[in-house]
Amino acid sequence: MRPLRSLPSSGRHRLGEIESETVLLFPKPRSLFIAMLVEIKADLTISDINKHIERLEKMRKHADLRGDKRRFLGAVAGIVVEDAEREYALSQGFYLIEPSGENFNITPPHDKPKEW
Repeated sequence: MRPLRSLPSSGRHRLGEIESETVLLFPKPRSLFIAMLVEIKADLTISDINKHIERLEKMRKHADLRGDKRRFLGAVAGIVVEDAEREYALSQGFYLIEPSGENFNITPPHDKPKEW
């Protein structure tokens, strides 16, 4: 599915108190939207994943105050992702994006993706 809209990926983007690398909006039936917030790191750590969880929680609160009914999904991407970080990200309901040669692998969460 192609994104409906994407912010430029260069630099950081601000929405209220929340900073994000990339936000993708996907169309859904009946005009509902899902936003996917992606944390991108060269060397992904558990601390990075925990900070992304906090950012998603803040984004949800900010959206609720504005009457924004989008559902937020999370993804983390890293050039280097160790096994512990991989398992932790997937167990927290994140999609995991990793390079594989000239392509990228996108691994879905172990269970249902977590929504914020």
